[in-house]
Amino acid sequence: MNNSVLLVNDGLESLQSMHQLHKLFQIDIVQHPIEALNLLSRKCYYRAVVANLKMEIADGVQFLAAARKISPFTRLIAIANQVDSYTLIEAINKAQIFACLTMPVNPSVLIDTILSAISYFDDIYGKNMVSIDQEGQPCLRADDDLTLRENEVLNMVLLGFSNKEIAQRLGLTIGTVKSHCNNIYNKLGVHSRTQAIAKLLQRK
Repeated sequence: MNNSVLLVNDGLESLQSMHQLHKLFQIDIVQHPIEALNLLSRKCYYRAVVANLKMEIADGVQFLAAARKISPFTRLIAIANQVDSYTLIEAINKAQIFACLTMPVNPSVLIDTILSAISYFDDIYGKNMVSIDQEGQPCLRADDDLTLRENEVLNMVLLGFSNKEIAQRLGLTIGTVKSHCNNIYNKLGVHSRTQAIAKLLQRK
């Protein structure tokens, strides 16, 4: 497992000089949020993304929400000079940010936050993940009781995709995805996504 972190350098120029970051993490720095999204599309396997919630050239919340859709397992860390409660709630609801820090950022606080994000990733996905697929998404250990397609759907459920997103990515109808989910629940002996995820994470 690597410690790769993507830093979107729109209004966060001061973070580049934090030498501790470069010693502890593999930092990729991009200047523009569009460039960051393109990079996430090609190389999704980032443990964390650090971005300005109040970007100068883009809407920070929209960027973070787009980043989550492209790479839902990556933890998103927002940074801002000042943030109103409405923007923060939007970032939580739309992008499910892991944390929001205020500038100027204390290096040790940022490092601890990134380490916590990586630890969260390991706790949730680490013991169940066995490889990275062609799109850079983590592939979870297959359940022998499920079909290949059901394992694909379950993998995407754990990564946080909605039924609509799963349907779009796998080229299925939403009804077919729901049918696969119901079959998964029956085979796992559960009744919901939450219970299925909990059972999966309990595997040794």
